[in-house]
Amino acid sequence: MKILVSHYTLQDKSLLASKWTKLFIGSPNSVFLDWNWISAWLNSIPSTPIVIEAKINEQSVGLGLLCSNTKRILFNTFEIKQLWLHKYGDDEIDQTWIEHNDFLLDSSYEDATREAILSYIKTQFGRWHEFYLGMSQTSIQKKFEDVLGSPRTLVSSADFSVNLEEMHDVNDYLSSLSKNTRSQINRSKKLLAQLGTVTLARAKTTQDKQVYFKKLSQLHQQKWRHTDLGSGFDNPVFVNFHKALILDDINNSYTNIFALELNGDALALVYLLKTNHGWYFYLSGIQTHPDNKIKIGLLTHTLVIEQAIIHGVKKYSFLAGDARYKQSMSNISEEYQSLVCFSKSSGLLKLIEKLRQIKHIMTHSSTD
Repeated sequence: MKILVSHYTLQDKSLLASKWTKLFIGSPNSVFLDWNWISAWLNSIPSTPIVIEAKINEQSVGLGLLCSNTKRILFNTFEIKQLWLHKYGDDEIDQTWIEHNDFLLDSSYEDATREAILSYIKTQFGRWHEFYLGMSQTSIQKKFEDVLGSPRTLVSSADFSVNLEEMHDVNDYLSSLSKNTRSQINRSKKLLAQLGTVTLARAKTTQDKQVYFKKLSQLHQQKWRHTDLGSGFDNPVFVNFHKALILDDINNSYTNIFALELNGDALALVYLLKTNHGWYFYLSGIQTHPDNKIKIGLLTHTLVIEQAIIHGVKKYSFLAGDARYKQSMSNISEEYQSLVCFSKSSGLLKLIEKLRQIKHIMTHSSTD
């Protein structure tokens, strides 16, 4: 079995779409490598990426999209050439935030194809200094390390999920939680019901989606706008990306927005991405209730998980994030996800790494 790897500048998006969707069927089906996400991402970046493709007997068994940019360092003296996998390399553009990142690979040849692509990038791709991967699970990252060496970690976070395979209804889910979490959910449901009619609605039509998206934006901005992280909904790139992703999903096969409503007023909205086997919680907008005994977020996720069970979904993922509620509502802790940087060996990069270490030591010494 010979795997041939090549790279070229993307010119025909429709041809790539055909290859990508066909390969995705036989891949591990990462929700972030679905063509819906990739197509929206291609429309959001200001330059054309490089396609890297692996073939066996003229059949595509691996695909990836790389963006290349140059960063000037050390008083603008030196140039560092960077490669980013399914990211652009710019904080504003990359706020759309991909997780579970990897090459798109045929499951039958997954490890061999990934190794062949990485060997090609390392030895034949051309001049580069840094290769960025992420957010990606630890097990995937280690396979990159086998070829590219140990990386530098920029961001790392736990990844929590709910295994729904053995659950027949929401009571099965609730019984898997701690007594305290279960009590908070049940009490919230009871207290909220005393205030009126509580319903979980889903955006089905284009009009529904536009209304929900606007409300979601407002609630998210209220919570995050004045924090260090900020709200993505203040970023036009982020807004246009996700709005297109949701509105272009005419059959609601890839996205969902659920709303917890009290007497028709949305108290919380949850935005999901979907595969055949899993629902992935991407973000939410939640009103803080004046009664601190009413946990709107916990109740909303519980009702959405109930819908997931009804629809035969096998996993409800909270994705990356160390928030306490994610841990308390999950019954399994998946691998950590990280954004990492692999570096080619060079005198310049060794100097840069030495300066980083000195800065780290000085920073920590000043806080002791």
